[in-house]
Amino acid sequence: MDSRSETKSETKIESKVDIKADIKAEIRAENKSEKAETKAESKLDSRPKSILRANKDEPILTAANRLLNELKKAYSQILQEKEEQIMQLKDEQADLKTLIRVLEGENQRLVNQQKTKNQ
Repeated sequence: MDSRSETKSETKIESKVDIKADIKAEIRAENKSEKAETKAESKLDSRPKSILRANKDEPILTAANRLLNELKKAYSQILQEKEEQIMQLKDEQADLKTLIRVLEGENQRLVNQQKTKNQ
């Protein structure tokens, strides 16, 4: 396998992990600000807590969906790269099989040539 393509894949995976960490940090920050807002709203608002809870979960779901979409894109990209690597390996395999046939033919020719010299 080509070390450049492995390094490229590893770099992309690392960048996707960084994106995931950024989104998690963003979710934590949203949760903190939402907790403060919820405390203020609960003092001012007499709505049932289930309604407040549904509104509170909405940004988390948005962030989770965004994270899911990023992971899908990363997975698709990695899958495409792996398919390209498979095709390259198949081409290399075909080239090696051709080389083997050529070398075996050359070897057979040399063996025959050596036999004729010995006779």
